Amino acid sequence: MRLKQPHGAANPHGFDFEAWALERNIRAVGYVHNSEKLLAGHPKGDNRRIDELAQDALSRAPGYRIETWREAVRDKFNAALGDAPYAGVLSALAIGDQSSIPPSQWQVFTRTGVNHLMSISGLHITMLASLAFAVAYCCGGAARG
Repeated sequence: MRLKQPHGAANPHGFDFEAWALERNIRAVGYVHNSEKLLAGHPKGDNRRIDELAQDALSRAPGYRIETWREAVRDKFNAALGDAPYAGVLSALAIGDQSSIPPSQWQVFTRTGVNHLMSISGLHITMLASLAFAVAYCCGGAARG
């Protein structure tokens, strides 16, 4: 695998790939090749799409599972609340997702001095839910065993 930092074209008024990638939080671009297969005469080596391999490895990681659960909660909030003006606030308080709060609401929160509650409350609720899950899991495991 070879990775490198994205570089933009030096053409004036042309598309700036480096800025575009930076805006989308893309920090590296690259490719994967199997040099042994290339040397053996295969035209493209043993290239395979790595998204399935990465998906399999990620699905076993605990952090990925938590993010999957958070995404499911966010999707249920969005389905139940639709375009309600308070949907982003509830999502921020429940799971710490601040991306759904529009800038106009952030401005109101900042002016009233409660903007820190959106991130802190969501973090604390997530931590308490994780603690409750761990306790329930341990008690359930002790009761079975």
